[in-house]
Amino acid sequence: DAMTLDPRWTLYAGLRHTRLTRASQITDDPNTTRYDQQFTTPWAGVAYTAAPGVVAYASWGEGVETEVVPNRPTDFDNPGVALPALKSRQTEVGVKWLAHPRLLLSTALFDIHRPSADNLPGANGLLHRVAGARQAEHRGVEFTAAGKVTPQLDMRASAMWLAARITQSPDPTLLGQRPTDVPRVAASLFADYKVAALAGLSVNSLLTYTGSKAVTADNAVNLPAAWSMNAGASYATRIGNTPLTWRVQIDNLLDRRYWADAPTQSWGGIYLFPAPARTLSVSVQFDL
Repeated sequence: DAMTLDPRWTLYAGLRHTRLTRASQITDDPNTTRYDQQFTTPWAGVAYTAAPGVVAYASWGEGVETEVVPNRPTDFDNPGVALPALKSRQTEVGVKWLAHPRLLLSTALFDIHRPSADNLPGANGLLHRVAGARQAEHRGVEFTAAGKVTPQLDMRASAMWLAARITQSPDPTLLGQRPTDVPRVAASLFADYKVAALAGLSVNSLLTYTGSKAVTADNAVNLPAAWSMNAGASYATRIGNTPLTWRVQIDNLLDRRYWADAPTQSWGGIYLFPAPARTLSVSVQFDL
């Protein structure tokens, strides 16, 4: 909901109620694990119009994090258990400035506290996974510029710097380390050009850059920074009275080979995912 206090101040508030009901059954165990939990997560924000075209804002909200223990009886003494859901918190402050009728600039500072499960020593030499045993903090700043460079050319650029660190862990050597698979820096540049010679035709390109990511929890192994380029085109026309849009998209246009992600699984394994090879896709959209 939104409430305007005066022409300069606007308040925003919202609530989301979530009920989680889970049941898990291990094939060789007659016991069924059942779990029921309810959450009401708030969100609030305030916006202040400092001058024509300049808006400052702040927001705060909560989210829900859920996890199920891997169904691996050889590794965990509580396999297949649905862990209690946890609450994450996010705070953000920023400014949006319409610097020109064709140019919008924005910057934002954000702070995210995210709890997660972690493994503790369990019975019989197995692991016992516990909800909330690990906490991570993500603080960063993001810059965005979007505008119409010419009547035919639209561009959008963004850059983010992120300082993420583990603030709580059963393993004290991990305190202060970066969470795995989280880059320090990310940036993108998007351009869309409307071809004047043929109405309805536009071409676009997206360039992305992702900084290095930690692979192992102790940050001893890292994925190198990588960049990639996509390209596409769309053509809007009509068949009778029906709007029709054709789209062609090429992801990883230059067919660059690099490791894209390295997520750590809850049972301790690490997967390395290569970037998808050059991929062509064609689609058509009808608006009925």
